[in-house]
Amino acid sequence: MRIEHERDVAAFFDMDKQIATLQKTIKKTICMPKYLVPFLHAGRMVHVVAGTRDFGWAVLVNFHRKTNVDDSTQMVYILDVFMGFKSDSIDENHSLARLQPIAEGSYASWDVISMALDCVEEISAVRLKLPQKLDSNTKGVVEQMIKSVKQRFSKIPLLHPVNDMRITEPAFVHAVEKVAELEQRSQEHPLRKNRDFELIKKQYLAKEEKKRELKGLEEELRKAQSVLQLDELSHRKRLLRRLEYSDKSDIITEKVGSALTLSSKIFIAKVMEVL
Repeated sequence: MRIEHERDVAAFFDMDKQIATLQKTIKKTICMPKYLVPFLHAGRMVHVVAGTRDFGWAVLVNFHRKTNVDDSTQMVYILDVFMGFKSDSIDENHSLARLQPIAEGSYASWDVISMALDCVEEISAVRLKLPQKLDSNTKGVVEQMIKSVKQRFSKIPLLHPVNDMRITEPAFVHAVEKVAELEQRSQEHPLRKNRDFELIKKQYLAKEEKKRELKGLEEELRKAQSVLQLDELSHRKRLLRRLEYSDKSDIITEKVGSALTLSSKIFIAKVMEVL
């Protein structure tokens, strides 16, 4: 597949990769208890992502901590979050591991789900005033509050990690500034002004996916070839033992000297070197 001005297109999407890498580093720091816990107020809106499952914006109800069973000197923080999910994905334990994000056309349910700190993808500056008691009569109200905020803002305002959360580690500040710079460059990139931008993007991402698939297949082929070579060498080893040209320790025996030509000796020696 040929893409027009592919070098420029690749440079543009390379910025996205850099941004994604830096954002992972930023998120890891933000989710450290010493930085995140002071902002875990009831009503705080949080963006929930569990693995590859993006549940979107939800609201923090409460949090609690307990001793880490693997390290008694460390604490584990558990968040109770009111969030939406597919109705048919919930089990009796309300386990986050089983839940699936709301899909278009599917029935949605909203309830309080427990999760770890690292499920917080983003933390908003927005705080909702929650009812004193969250029950079947008030859950629908909170659901509508969340939806209203999403409708009001094209992009829900976040707590700034440096200005609001006061994370001032030099490397972290540099990463935040670099992301801001790259995002601005990405938005101002001439490629975005191309009327065929979405088509070019689709073609480039499809080509990159094909490259990843090809690389995966090549790796599988390499592993298969290695297995075949090992299998062949194993057969050779057994043959040498049956002919008593090598012992149980795979050392060539004196019998080789009287039974084989010079070229055969060299061949067997090479085989044993590989083995």
